[in-house]
Amino acid sequence: MNHKGFSLVEVTVCCAVMATLVAVSYPSLTKMRESASFKKEVRELYANMRHAQVEAIKRNQCVVFTVSTGGYRIFVDDGAGGGKKKDWVRQSGEEILVDYRYGDGVEMVKTTFSANRGRFRPVTGVKAGRIRLEGPRGNMRDVILNTAGRIRVARL
Repeated sequence: MNHKGFSLVEVTVCCAVMATLVAVSYPSLTKMRESASFKKEVRELYANMRHAQVEAIKRNQCVVFTVSTGGYRIFVDDGAGGGKKKDWVRQSGEEILVDYRYGDGVEMVKTTFSANRGRFRPVTGVKAGRIRLEGPRGNMRDVILNTAGRIRVARL
């Protein structure tokens, strides 16, 4: 006798195996997703700092970045709008290059930049410092700027 298809028992066993696999792998998939999201935030900060560095050279102006626990802002410190040039404070007419808020569970926990800010100048040489980000599972990364202007990411 030739039977076509699957029996109810075979389908039930297959569904039970699939449900077990999903239940076992879900926590690791969640952890992997959170880890990838945190790495994206770190890469975004790195890329935006590189962008600020390039803009300072391209525009021949100082570009300032300010960091807080929830995000950061990068702007051109050119004194536009009646403000003072190179005063480290954003005036109403100065262009914002980046205004970024970190994703869920990511925050800046430490920085060595005085007053939580730094700047890129059109010439070489900057004040060195680091920004430490912490992810939702307690993992941390430092984005480091050295005096020569090199930006890198360090794992802790």
